Amino acid sequence: MTTRNMLMGVLAMAWALCGGMAMAADTPGANDAPVVNNPVPTPPDNAEAKANMEMLRPFLEADYNPPSGPDKDRPSIKVALRQIGEALPEKLSVPAAPTRRILVLTYQTMGQLHLPGAAGLLALLRAAAKKYGNIEVIEWDTTAGIDAKLLSGFDAVVLNDISTGWPDSLYNKLLPDYVKNGGGLFADHGTALLFMNKPDAEYNNLLGGFVEASPLLFYQVHTLKGVCSPFYLKLPEPENPLAAAFHGETKPFTMQSCQLNGEKRAEWPLTFNPPMQLADELYAFSPHSNKDKATRVIVSLDVAKNTPGMYPADWPAFSHALVWMRPYGKGRVFYSGLGHNQAIFSVPCVARMMLDGLQYVTGDLKVPDAAVLPADDDATPPAAVKPIPDKL
Repeated sequence: MTTRNMLMGVLAMAWALCGGMAMAADTPGANDAPVVNNPVPTPPDNAEAKANMEMLRPFLEADYNPPSGPDKDRPSIKVALRQIGEALPEKLSVPAAPTRRILVLTYQTMGQLHLPGAAGLLALLRAAAKKYGNIEVIEWDTTAGIDAKLLSGFDAVVLNDISTGWPDSLYNKLLPDYVKNGGGLFADHGTALLFMNKPDAEYNNLLGGFVEASPLLFYQVHTLKGVCSPFYLKLPEPENPLAAAFHGETKPFTMQSCQLNGEKRAEWPLTFNPPMQLADELYAFSPHSNKDKATRVIVSLDVAKNTPGMYPADWPAFSHALVWMRPYGKGRVFYSGLGHNQAIFSVPCVARMMLDGLQYVTGDLKVPDAAVLPADDDATPPAAVKPIPDKL
């Protein structure tokens, strides 16, 4: 080969490499390339953001005691905040490569209803960013300023217990496009309610499962101690890397308080036995969920071990899902039904599972996510679902 040809070959390789790098930077999640080198966006400091942060303050600032309201003089909040930091694993399951920038959207939590859980996840992510150093968390507490350009600057978007689906274009256009192009979506608890009045919304396809507003299909488990009912779990795929957090030794854990409906709080200690028994509010997901069968369930309720009649046992297996993952276009989606109570994030297996889920959607934790259809998934078609009893 002549010197000229060798030089042309080197130039061609350099051009291709630069072009590939540019594509990775412009496309969220493309080739799992981090976007941390992009400029850091500044969240709007508007009235909505200020109001949201003021409501979150009691759960995020250990030294702050609100002058009034349901969370005044509640030392258990401070205990949960300390325990959340202590629940973090010594290190991430895999190193983040090199630093991942995460957009955390926290607003429209149905007021006080899902506010404590949203604060719990936010506290967990703040503590993780501080402890590990390679997670950059940008908090966005308002619906203002969210567009495709903003999303493109992040490795993953966290929907933090958002429970009201407005603006529609964000959830049914911007987020689906972002994930299809390689972005990661992490969502928890109340995000399954966003479009419960619109079962065919694209967001429900993106998330994979949803709670339906139909009187026959909306099913919350509010038994025993309000929305802090202990329940047993099972692992449909015990060898899945995202299930690793639930393989630890069984140890009793005590929650010091629970958030009930609206502004109702309870200051009782509640003891359960993680990792295969937890306590939080639960949903049973619509039998019309997971239409494309692309969702893989990581953790589900063990209906046989729980109180008879506590869950609709004749519903399809997916209705009892608690944690799942799914591919969507070139991107990845992770959902956890846990997250109503602030203190649930202080349980070590839950803290690790949340971080593993975040690392899955950023592409750092490699998990086979091709669809696998459980044998009993279609045992009861939606048309055969029985009405839910008036009293649980």
